[in-house]
Amino acid sequence: MTSFRSLLAGLGALAVASSPALAAPEPACLRPPEQTALELRALQSRLMVGAVACRQEDAYNAFVRRFQRELGSAYNQAEGHFRRIHGGQGRTRFNQFDTQLANAQSEENNRHGAFFCRDTQVFFREAMALDSAQLAKFGVERNIVLPYEAPTCSQAETTRPARSRPARAARTTSAASARHR
Repeated sequence: MTSFRSLLAGLGALAVASSPALAAPEPACLRPPEQTALELRALQSRLMVGAVACRQEDAYNAFVRRFQRELGSAYNQAEGHFRRIHGGQGRTRFNQFDTQLANAQSEENNRHGAFFCRDTQVFFREAMALDSAQLAKFGVERNIVLPYEAPTCSQAETTRPARSRPARAARTTSAASARHR
């Protein structure tokens, strides 16, 4: 009888440990690809706000066409970060981040006045001369505002196996991503 109880207790513990809802939460840190994605999202947001505020829509459209793949990948990677950290609230938190990002860029416009538009023209010209691997670094070098901070994940946290997701959630995410490209 004791061995049967031990077996049941072990199976119960295994079921609890493997349950996605009760598993340990993902670490609230940025993996290197996520950090790069957020930096690229900040650059895109800065250029988008600059395009609207400074009537540079043609330059913005050319930027988006040229770097469409990279911008789409950054979108997915950034959204994935918020889903990893916040689970079911990830999409909402990502949308809040995107709104906060655009608001921060608008505040930069208000703070810098005419210099903002002058810088926007320079940013477009310089960004278009870059290759895709340089984009995120470009935004960091130009001190583009990124109103989000999280520690960088340690090696152990970045190699942590991903939790499996239901097939339905994967299809929904793919459909949502396709709408945003």
